[in-house]
Amino acid sequence: TFCINSETEKSTRLKFTLRKNDPELNLGKRAELALKSVFLAKIYTYNFRLLLPENYASDRSFEILAQWHGLPDFDLGETWRSPPLALRTADGGFWLERNWDSRQVTLNRDRQQELINLGAYTTGKWVDWQFQVRWSAQADGLIKVWQNGRLAWSHRGANTYNDRRGPY
Repeated sequence: TFCINSETEKSTRLKFTLRKNDPELNLGKRAELALKSVFLAKIYTYNFRLLLPENYASDRSFEILAQWHGLPDFDLGETWRSPPLALRTADGGFWLERNWDSRQVTLNRDRQQELINLGAYTTGKWVDWQFQVRWSAQADGLIKVWQNGRLAWSHRGANTYNDRRGPY
């Protein structure tokens, strides 16, 4: 179940299921929801629950469970880049990936990146996630991540690309 709450949007509840035998789409297997881009400088809260099935296999390659994408300024020569924020699994754990840059034009190779280990995942149990984010390419950005009601990580500072529109 995925829920999004902000100051301007009502809570929405959806269920996504991704199966091993689902067809590939855009170089991967996907079950996605895309929302409109957000306003910068506002705080958004994203709540969702994830269930990794009992037979979920540990893998050295990562799998993205949730991601927020930046919207490039194509007229300035930007192209699609790694998402500013993503929750993923790899090597038996939950990982947070963040990518950012305060420059006016960012190419994927120029971005700054950080990977944060959020600990081992468990299978067969629901995990509640809450992300509180003030999207900004400057020092006033904020990310707080709760896992099952416990603050797992927080950061103040740049957390997205310097685009005209906020992440979606």
